[in-house]
Amino acid sequence: MSFTCIACRVAFQTADQQRAHYRTDFHRYNLKRKVAELPPVSAETFQQKVLSQRGNASEENSKPFCEVCKKRFSSENVYADHLKSKKHKETESRLAKKAQDKQTVDKAEKMAVEEEVDDDEEVIEGDENEALEITQCLFCEHESKDVEENVKHMARSHSFFIPEVEFLAGLKGLIGYLGAKVGMGHVCVWCNRPFSCVEAVRHHMVDKGHTFMLYNDTCRGEYADFYDFRSSYPDYDPQAPRKKDSVQDEEQDSEDEVEGPSLVSEDGLGELVLPSGARAGHRSLWRYYRQSLPPERQAVQRSRLSRVIAQYQSIGWSGSVALQRVAKEKQRMERAAYTRHESHHHERLGVKANKLQTYYRRRDFVW
Repeated sequence: MSFTCIACRVAFQTADQQRAHYRTDFHRYNLKRKVAELPPVSAETFQQKVLSQRGNASEENSKPFCEVCKKRFSSENVYADHLKSKKHKETESRLAKKAQDKQTVDKAEKMAVEEEVDDDEEVIEGDENEALEITQCLFCEHESKDVEENVKHMARSHSFFIPEVEFLAGLKGLIGYLGAKVGMGHVCVWCNRPFSCVEAVRHHMVDKGHTFMLYNDTCRGEYADFYDFRSSYPDYDPQAPRKKDSVQDEEQDSEDEVEGPSLVSEDGLGELVLPSGARAGHRSLWRYYRQSLPPERQAVQRSRLSRVIAQYQSIGWSGSVALQRVAKEKQRMERAAYTRHESHHHERLGVKANKLQTYYRRRDFVW
């Protein structure tokens, strides 16, 4: 009894020889030829093909290969011409630059890790001597002879302006607080971003244009101790002291603030006075409240702030942000009212000129 392979057309004496044949590359090669509808090859022909393929592979490996461009060439002359080509040189320079950048980044990361380790090992404590003086500029190394010259320098050189300067109560205190914020805390005065040293926060503020105080509704309380808005109140008394004389006065003021708004009926108008000093009247008198009369304020004579305001005005400052916002809103309302009046006039004129008919009249008469 003989065992055969139909794909290779060979015979075997035992089943073990047949199963071993099925696991050879010779059988797999003939199976692929059978699928492609090609005749099988003999074992001698298959061995010749294998040897020729190995020779081609060895020859291919012996050919020159460019590691930069990942290409293999047929001869040494072609490889030498490739090394002199512009494309090869550009690829080589690009890879060298990429390797150099990677080495620089790795070195910078290593140095950053070492600095972080050193910072963790050192105990940094704030020192009052690190705070900037009121005569030192917040954004550079310039030092003036007094605080007024310092504010003048920061306004001209760095476009630094103090918001609501007409209500400022302590110029030295505000500049001293900002100097401590920059010198001791190393914090930006605009974005409140912390840094490692004074030079770093100064470079950040100058480069990013953060040479302004962050003064909005959310952080206005940070500078509340340096402002006095009592002069804007209708019932402002310039003789009244700003600070509390005793603990009893503070407790009394806190109780008054908790009580809330009260009705004032001295003039018979029944106005509601809010804690901020604003007055809310009855809706029956709305036509009088819409007159937009200028507020009555008593001028506060302060020579130092007057000089600062005059300096700001000479540079181009046109008033506080709140006053500018009110003026813009008033102009917007006036333009909107004029637009509404004009559109209403055009509509009436158009309806009158069209002479719209209220009935249908047939015009194709039939005789």
